[in-house]
Amino acid sequence: MADRSRVLVTGGAGFIGRRVVRALLAEGHEVTVADLRAFPDPDVRSVIGDLCDPGVPERAVSPGTDVIIHLAALTSVLASVNDPVSTYRLNVDATARLLELARENEVETFLLASTNAVVGSGSAAGEPSKLCPALTVTRLPSAPSWASRLARDEAEMPSTATAAAIPIAMPRPDSAVRSLRARSPSRAPRASDV
Repeated sequence: MADRSRVLVTGGAGFIGRRVVRALLAEGHEVTVADLRAFPDPDVRSVIGDLCDPGVPERAVSPGTDVIIHLAALTSVLASVNDPVSTYRLNVDATARLLELARENEVETFLLASTNAVVGSGSAAGEPSKLCPALTVTRLPSAPSWASRLARDEAEMPSTATAAAIPIAMPRPDSAVRSLRARSPSRAPRASDV
């Protein structure tokens, strides 16, 4: 990121999001949070609403936004089984809308938080991941929340971002933990490391 960037963090009022926002603020970045609830610090601009609702993504991605860190997702397996359509709308459709707004507003970078759960615990697939060819997908997603995130990660994100010429990064939690452990193997990662 530039010395001082304008950053949108979706899901920024959540457990991980709050830590990401605090780290960005500590580095002097201007942060906007888009979430179902306001960020606890009233000095941080909050766009409150569902990213699936008309107008909410448009209010969140303002002109001059440099970076989007997309953490918002429906991750509950039980909720995804009970309502797979809403899961798809947030995990796939809302991401597509954010990517389109990133293209329209010439956002420099799009960072999408992914999950190891996209490889699920269903039947064996045995094919290399399109996202990371070194990783062989040994299981297929067994829940709608995992399947929708896999669809987003493996198909939608790379093709949409390539067409829009937006650099993207999609770290998965296991790679972040490995990176932290490599830097300091004598201790387990802490939330303050994020």
